[in-house]
Amino acid sequence: MKTKLSFFMLLLSIAMYSQLAGKKIKTPITAIDNHVYSIGDSLSIGFPSKGEIFQYVGIYKFESGFSTATKVIGVLAGDKVEKNEIVLAKKDLSKLKAKIIHFQDIKNTLFASLEYKDGYRILIQLNEALKSREIISNSKEYNDKFLENTTADINSDKTIIKSFNSDYKLQLVSCIGNKNDQTVTVNLLVSHKLPHQSISFGHYVGDGNNLVYDFSGNFYPLKSVKFGSSSQLGIYNGKLPTNVPINISLTYKQILPEVKELSFLTSNFSFGAFDDYHKENGVLEISNLKIDWK
Repeated sequence: MKTKLSFFMLLLSIAMYSQLAGKKIKTPITAIDNHVYSIGDSLSIGFPSKGEIFQYVGIYKFESGFSTATKVIGVLAGDKVEKNEIVLAKKDLSKLKAKIIHFQDIKNTLFASLEYKDGYRILIQLNEALKSREIISNSKEYNDKFLENTTADINSDKTIIKSFNSDYKLQLVSCIGNKNDQTVTVNLLVSHKLPHQSISFGHYVGDGNNLVYDFSGNFYPLKSVKFGSSSQLGIYNGKLPTNVPINISLTYKQILPEVKELSFLTSNFSFGAFDDYHKENGVLEISNLKIDWK
C-alpha cells in the first residue's frame, strides 16, 4: 500500500535512485544525540511515531552501480524506464537491529542506509528518526533523558496539533491521567470564524482511527467523548457557534501510570454548516503528549 508523501519521502523522490543521489559520507558522523556513528555500527529501530507507519524510516530496492549503468544504457537504447520506489516502513519493522552500510547527504539532510533482506535496504533520516524515537539512540544519556520523562532534544518536547480542517482552530488544554481508572483524558478547545457549524465525532465506536499510541508501540482504545456538556461516543449535529470555543474531551482506557507520554493521537471528525446536511470528513492528529497523572 502506498502512503502519503512525507518530507522524508519528498526528499528522496527528487532524485531516484537513492543510493546514488546526494553525497556519500564515509567518515564517522556525530548525530543530534552527540553520539559518533560509524559504518558497521548497529542501529535499533524503535516504533512508528505516528501509529502504524514510520515517518523517517523507509525501505528501498538496492541496485549496484553496474545494474544502474546497465539500465542507463537500456534507456538510451529505447527501453522503458523503470521507476525505483522507496516506501515508508510499516510497524512490523520495529525492534529490528541492522548495521550501517553508509551515510548520505541529500539536500543537506543526513541519511543512513542499513542492511536488510532480499536485496532491499533500509534508509533513515537519522536526526529526525532519533528525535522522534523511531530509531533508538546509541547514547545511554540521550535515552535516559527520555526515560526520566524529560526531553533529550528541545524539538521532541513540542506538542504538535494538526486540525481536522484548517478553518477550525484547536488548542490543547490538558492531558490528564486518572490512576484509579487507568484512563487518560485529552481536553481541547475548538473554535472557528465561520457561520454556525455542526460537528460530529468519529464514525462508529470501534473506529480503528480513533486511537492513541505510546512510544513503545502500544495503542489504546477510546472510552468516551465529551462535547461541551454532552457525554457520548458519537456526537451528531453538535452546534459549534461562531467565535465561541467549545470543549472536546477524548478519554482513552487501559493506560497504566507507567506510561508518561503519548506519541500520537488520531481521531475522525465530520463537520459542516449547521443548517446543511452536507458534511466533510477530516482527521485530527496530535503528536507528543505528556500525561499529568492524578
